[in-house]
Amino acid sequence: MVRNIICIWSLLFVVSGVYGYTLEGHVYGPNDEVLEDVLVQVLDENRTILGRDYTGKDGEYRIFGLPEGRFTVEAKKHGLTTYNKEIHLTGASNNEILKEDIRYAEANFQVKVKSNELIHLYLPSDYQLSSRAHGMYQKGMKAYNKAKFKKAGKWFEKALKIDPSFSRAYLQLALSLQETGDDKNRILELIGKAVKSNPGDPVSLMHLAKYEMEENNYNKACDTLMKALAIDPNIAEVNLLLGKAYYRKGQHGKAEYYLTQGILLDPDQARNFRITLANMYIQQDRLTDARDQFKQYLRENPYSQKQKEIKQMIDDLEKRIAIYKMEAME
Repeated sequence: MVRNIICIWSLLFVVSGVYGYTLEGHVYGPNDEVLEDVLVQVLDENRTILGRDYTGKDGEYRIFGLPEGRFTVEAKKHGLTTYNKEIHLTGASNNEILKEDIRYAEANFQVKVKSNELIHLYLPSDYQLSSRAHGMYQKGMKAYNKAKFKKAGKWFEKALKIDPSFSRAYLQLALSLQETGDDKNRILELIGKAVKSNPGDPVSLMHLAKYEMEENNYNKACDTLMKALAIDPNIAEVNLLLGKAYYRKGQHGKAEYYLTQGILLDPDQARNFRITLANMYIQQDRLTDARDQFKQYLRENPYSQKQKEIKQMIDDLEKRIAIYKMEAME
């Protein structure tokens, strides 16, 4: 006999200013037991799957990279009636908590909205991540967030043994090895595998471009970052890196555009890129703009080790601006 899902879904909509919404939570049965291998997916009005995940042994699921809009959350498990709920993802101020209890059979739906910095993940619509690999990955992320990078790397390796197509596990393994000072070629190989496994993930493309920039291959880096930007134009770091790459190529018009875009998208993340923008303005003889960028950098980084150097540059710029004004009056 097919029975209704009698569950409590604890949903968490995480608003990351750049990377989109993350939907996560647990699925419980009628006796408060966690339900494993429940397929949770988010669909748009055309029934296109925007993201999906299976619950693990702890009943937990997580779906990353959801855009703003109205969607349907759907849960499926053999022997249970499919559960559907319409949701509306929209902006929320930091730490604002919104609760909404909705009855379905005897189910409660708890919705919370708050800010976080979870990494963005793009999944193809037909991608189904095994719950075992997902569990290993989550353990790896917990270790990674505690700066236990060697331990994290081992969990990511275990996830990849279970699911060799797990693109984000390749990327996080690469980042873990990067923190432990592993071989650069191996790290680059893992990032390449992440991109190959999921070409639609702009974060993997962004990390690939970082290595291309380290090799001073700015033409290739610009191409890679443009691919990432085509997937999601609202990732601040992609815009900032693209601006820096164009600056290194001497294409100041494009550099200013993308640096400015990145600053608008996420001023906090853009702090160190203000120096790049200020130096470019100096080269263009836009002294007032350069001074303003340096001043803003100091406001955003009051304890920066570069403070003395930046203050000296501001003083020098003020003197040059004053001279230009005097010459203009003569």
